[in-house]
Amino acid sequence: MEAPAAPQAGGAIHRDSLGHKLEELELQVQVAHEVNAHLNSEVERLTARVDTLEQEKAAFERHIKLLAKKLAAARAQLPDAAQAAAQAQEQADTEEADEEAAAQMLQSDAFAADGPSASTDDQAWLQDAAWLRFQAAGRRAGWLVDPQEVILGEVIGRGTFGVVHSATWRGGCVAVKRVQPRSRDQATTFVREVEALAQLRHPHCMQLYAACVHPPNDFWLICELLSGGTLAAWLYGGAGARRLPHRSLSERLKMALDVARGMQALEEHTPQILHRDLKPSNVFIDSTGTAKIADFGLARILSPAAMVSLTGETGSYLWMSPEVIRHEPYDARSDCWSFGVVLVELLTQEKPYSQLYQTPVQVAIQVADGSLHPQAPPDCHPIVADLLLAIFSPDPLERPSFGIIVARLEAALSDVRKQAAVAQSESLLGRWSKGWARA
Repeated sequence: MEAPAAPQAGGAIHRDSLGHKLEELELQVQVAHEVNAHLNSEVERLTARVDTLEQEKAAFERHIKLLAKKLAAARAQLPDAAQAAAQAQEQADTEEADEEAAAQMLQSDAFAADGPSASTDDQAWLQDAAWLRFQAAGRRAGWLVDPQEVILGEVIGRGTFGVVHSATWRGGCVAVKRVQPRSRDQATTFVREVEALAQLRHPHCMQLYAACVHPPNDFWLICELLSGGTLAAWLYGGAGARRLPHRSLSERLKMALDVARGMQALEEHTPQILHRDLKPSNVFIDSTGTAKIADFGLARILSPAAMVSLTGETGSYLWMSPEVIRHEPYDARSDCWSFGVVLVELLTQEKPYSQLYQTPVQVAIQVADGSLHPQAPPDCHPIVADLLLAIFSPDPLERPSFGIIVARLEAALSDVRKQAAVAQSESLLGRWSKGWARA
């Protein structure tokens, strides 16, 4: 009666062998998934690198076409050409050179490098050829106007280098940022802001209408009047505020989405435009409640020449990316990090790293070594939480583009608004039910 025991033991051994093989297969599948995820990450990184190289290639191709056009014009100026044709060609060349000077001035010897210069306060730089060409190109393009056309109103803001007035220009209400550059550095800041704003036309970027260059005192930016104040004041309250303004999550996400859309315009501009100082005090709100990117004094247009002359530690420490702090090469993904800091501010309604009680320099040291970045709040929407993880990646190439950021924020905002609508309906139904029960 004990004979059947052997087959049972054999069956148990067989089952153990099958279980062991299944475990091996599961382990192999897991390893395959991990390898696949790593390969996908590498593909994304290499794709981003290829996109960057393609943009650089396109910039060089445009430069080559411009040189070819100049060469053709020079060959056309033969000694036996008609005098009238020669004069017309000379005028065209002059205009083209002025336009090129305005577009490339920040990459010229006079205005290329970031950082301090040896300029003094004697304003001799006002006679530089690059500066004079910039003015000539501005007059020809129509955005350089006479200050006498502008009627200044009251001061509505003050900054490091000047003041902002409400004003009237050609019958319309505008804002005038009035600066008094006393050196080449300050003039370069003014020029860069003009150069960047003159190329941007977007609902979420402050619009430049004109500029005034009238040495020694009148250097003005004539822009749209954004009467809603800064995003910083909207989020934290004005000077002397004792309590935070009440802003719903959907309102704060909507502001984040506005800022992301403005930054997408900079990122997708050809060539790209770096803001380099994105923070709530540099975002303004118009009369309809729309947020717009402003203050382009540190902006750079990413031409091939500019890409090799970008300096580190440019901007504001609390919003600065690790690679900028470390003086490493950087691109638009550094603005992505700055946006992430602003996004956390909007989610928490707290200033960056305020719980650490450290100076901005102390914070920057920890950000640079990779041990610190802003943290999403515990109740953060899952889409936004995942987005922040990607934004604060130590590898800039792994950070999302602003196009992706916009899409994710749109989805999160839509979900938050739906949840708020359901909660409001339930609350109204509850109050109605209680009133009916009492009746």
